[in-house]
Amino acid sequence: MNLQQVIDFFKLDPYFSKNIRYIYEVPKKNETLIDFPEDLDPRIINALEKKNIHKLYLHQYDAYKNVVEGKNVLLTTSTASGKTLAFILPVLNLKIKNPDLRVLMIYPTKALSRDQENWIKDLGNDLGLKLRIHTYDGDTSQTIRRKIREAGDFVITNPDMLHSGILSKHTSWIQLFENLSFVIIDEVHVYKGIFGSHFANVLRRLFRITDAYKKKPQIISASATIGNPKELIQKLTEKEFVVIDQDSSRREKKVYFLYNVKPDTSKVEKLTDTLLQALELADIFLKNDISCIIFCRSRKEVELLTNYLKEKNPSLEHKIDSYRSGYLPEHRREIERKLREKEITIVVSTNALELGIDIGSLEASISVGYPGSIHSFLQQSGRAGRKAEISLSILVASQDRMDQYIVKNPQFLFEKNPENVRINPDNFWIVMDHFKCSISEKPFEDQETFGNYPNSKGILEYFLKEALVVKRQEKYFWCGEEFPQKSIGIRGGPKKNVVILDITKTDSEEVLGEMDYYSARLYLHPQAIYLHQTETYFVEELLLKENIAKVKKIKTDYYTEAEEEVKIKALFEENIFDEKEIQIYKGDLRIITKPTIFKKIKFTTKENIGWGEIFLPEEEMQTQGFWILFDPTFFDSQENIGTTLLSMSYAISINAAVLSCSEINDIRCVPFVYDPIYKKPVLYIYDNFPGGLEISYFICNNLKIILEETIHTIEKCECKRGCPACIGLFYLEDKKRNYKILSLSYLEKLLSVLKNS
Repeated sequence: MNLQQVIDFFKLDPYFSKNIRYIYEVPKKNETLIDFPEDLDPRIINALEKKNIHKLYLHQYDAYKNVVEGKNVLLTTSTASGKTLAFILPVLNLKIKNPDLRVLMIYPTKALSRDQENWIKDLGNDLGLKLRIHTYDGDTSQTIRRKIREAGDFVITNPDMLHSGILSKHTSWIQLFENLSFVIIDEVHVYKGIFGSHFANVLRRLFRITDAYKKKPQIISASATIGNPKELIQKLTEKEFVVIDQDSSRREKKVYFLYNVKPDTSKVEKLTDTLLQALELADIFLKNDISCIIFCRSRKEVELLTNYLKEKNPSLEHKIDSYRSGYLPEHRREIERKLREKEITIVVSTNALELGIDIGSLEASISVGYPGSIHSFLQQSGRAGRKAEISLSILVASQDRMDQYIVKNPQFLFEKNPENVRINPDNFWIVMDHFKCSISEKPFEDQETFGNYPNSKGILEYFLKEALVVKRQEKYFWCGEEFPQKSIGIRGGPKKNVVILDITKTDSEEVLGEMDYYSARLYLHPQAIYLHQTETYFVEELLLKENIAKVKKIKTDYYTEAEEEVKIKALFEENIFDEKEIQIYKGDLRIITKPTIFKKIKFTTKENIGWGEIFLPEEEMQTQGFWILFDPTFFDSQENIGTTLLSMSYAISINAAVLSCSEINDIRCVPFVYDPIYKKPVLYIYDNFPGGLEISYFICNNLKIILEETIHTIEKCECKRGCPACIGLFYLEDKKRNYKILSLSYLEKLLSVLKNS
């Protein structure tokens, strides 16, 4: 069957059709073309015509004209709309006129950097120009690094390398900075939350350096469709922009399925596994040789689903592969090549392939669970149908509240504008880190500011008091640790990842991959089962000081899940609500976390077959948050407070993440039956990042609206006693109490107290 026939089969088949809860079709749209600009060099036109490009899309033409006029430009058209060509054409045209011109191109991932390098090199070769285009990242050899510093026309890098390897050594990059005319920032929508707040400060440092070289580079940027593109790019760069958002590219027919297998809530063990639903769909694509990408929400899910697919289709095992961060660079590039050359039919990936890496023309995509935002879902579905006449994208809904909400309210996905992206460039702790880096890169003048940060003078005086800087002749010079960049990670965690070593062979060690520090504490603790390329490994050691985990390959029928203990203490509190039964505070919190136990979960049945203790040190963090204190009289019975609070916190946290347009992991909602300080039941909601991102304050300010939405969600849920779609848990063994009704009643009571105060 071809794809259209498969779509018809899904619609008519009794099993599949009953699980398709909503179908949305986007009709074919023709392109709007325009002749090449009159001032475009003939060599560029010839090179484009060799690629069968004889005209430009209207948005490409508009971008060209605005760049030529010297404006900063942001393109926000759809996937596969030719954004790269739009921003590279004016740059190449000016490069031909001015051979000394230099370009800095910033991409959020290594894979995307290498992909774009090949694309631009190919175009340069067609032009007959000897363009020196190089990627400068952690995989670049020392020999090539020296060559790039001395003579790179186009320097392609990522925020991490810009932070640690370019700005800190800008005197070795004189050719680049003395001739820097353009800074290109692609995939702008990725720079949200913690990462985006860090990146905004990296750019503050970059523009301090370019000012020192008396250069004002023009910025060209591109983004997926988000709700506030202009606000985001101007917060990131602190500069004015022209936004081009009218997409004039061709679009083929696109079909969307919202796919949801209703669980049997009478027994816990019959809860439908979302991965198995995806497996059934992928199996149809595989057997009909329809290329498909499957997006999972975690590395573990990627490995599990890949394993299931290969076990079910041993004769087609070579047509299936997995892709995620942590794989070695050469392994990732080989998978990308196989996809482009159609050697692979099914690839199972995390969001590592969500961005615009060239992986050829895919016909279908499956998102296993809602990825957390509308723009992320559109990016994932956009990986299919770039060249095909028709494409299919399927959202396989989990039983999480957000997934079930979307299935019941599909207009949220297809008719609502994508979310706003939030960053906080003025987060004190983030600014402090980058201020240190910036002073070490270039001394501060007495009256100089760090971008638009409002209290640069105060930080300089603090550094002076702490003997981190010295002041001479109205300038501040760094005298702290050499290269502070080394100790500062810009993606929210420690600088170094944990390297995973396979010690199965007694005479050698092989690097399997890597994992960030915080994830390693939960997934690479001793006795954990680590999944890699469908193989299972037993973790022998986790050496956090050395950033090494040692694993051995074993055969096992289970995987592990870790749990952690959380302790919270208020460092500063401000009372913002005070009634007899409810008090609300906001302020600074100290959070202490420690992995405690792990469970052994059987692959096939998901049953818990054992457990063990985890012996790792505590981690401490200071952040922002607010907390609700409940007088014991608020609850009708003291016996059910713990379970009820847990259910309430689950429901509130999901709705809070949605309405604050934040990632689910950016905030934490933690209940305590008895807080040792306040000696009452407490519900804490805090930013899950040092210093905070002011997300919890937004939630606090909109608590009534969030409670109303939470109540509405639970009321609409079809379950009778509670499920993962509303209050998060099943309590089937407790026949005396209905925790769905209890949670709903206490949420309504909390809202009533807030409204009537």
